[in-house]
Amino acid sequence: MEDKKVTKTFLQSMAIDHDTIRKLCDNADLCKKGVIVEEEKYIPPIWQLGYDMDKWLEMTMHLVGHGVISSILELTELVLTEHSLWTRFRDFANTYLEDIASLRLAWCHIKTLPKANWLAED
Repeated sequence: MEDKKVTKTFLQSMAIDHDTIRKLCDNADLCKKGVIVEEEKYIPPIWQLGYDMDKWLEMTMHLVGHGVISSILELTELVLTEHSLWTRFRDFANTYLEDIASLRLAWCHIKTLPKANWLAED
């Protein structure tokens, strides 16, 4: 059971949608029971194209460099503000951001919320 939880958490951290995660886990359970399952039924088509996974590794930094992450944060702030939750979220998040900043890692430039001037290295 713990393996399934770790697998689901890992796949979520890789931005795999919940439906795909469910299909993968359900079919893994069937395989453990000896049922032969065709990969096409649970492997997303894009994963079947034959590209090496390392071709996708630069995507996150590419998105950060083009400001997608700051756009997501701006949208998040708008939604949370609309529901009167932005201040609570900011206080919650800043506690962790300050802890990380206190480590003074040369490669990790942390700023607290609200944050402007995103850099690819942040």
